[in-house]
Amino acid sequence: MRYVVESNRGMIKKLELAIPGFRGYRKREDLRIADNLLRIHLADRMCRVCSAIEEVKRAASKKLDLNLVSVIGEVENSLRVLEKRLRHAEQGYSGVAPDYRIGDMELHTIYNYDSQLLDRTSALEQGVASLQSHVITWDSVGIEREIGMLMTLVKDVERILNGRRDSLLAVVGVKR
Repeated sequence: MRYVVESNRGMIKKLELAIPGFRGYRKREDLRIADNLLRIHLADRMCRVCSAIEEVKRAASKKLDLNLVSVIGEVENSLRVLEKRLRHAEQGYSGVAPDYRIGDMELHTIYNYDSQLLDRTSALEQGVASLQSHVITWDSVGIEREIGMLMTLVKDVERILNGRRDSLLAVVGVKR
């Protein structure tokens, strides 16, 4: 993501990098943009996971497995909440004269959380694909196992988002 942002710099932004006091701001602003692009990308992927879960829920309803429909609905609702949280998460850097500054160490912590979110989103995609294959063959043991793994991943994403938020709040002195 950083490369995409850096490669899209215009002439003015490149000149800003040459100005001694402005260089740090420009680099951090680019990091903020990259962070925002990553979160939107992750939210879009999470939205696709929700759509796939919705398909599984439809298949379960056709089989009249109301218990499975209910459990899948819970997973879907949790995923939709996480998608919204990802899309609207706090940003990792603030402007030129903010009330608080996020230092490089805090920024690194935030990006570490973002990296974990990327990994968990990939795991969710794989888990939903596996769940879909179990639904096609109606392998109830596999379905149950995959739903359990998805629920664990959902809780893990929620924990990571909470840690990310709490790290940013700690910068301004707010404890949760």
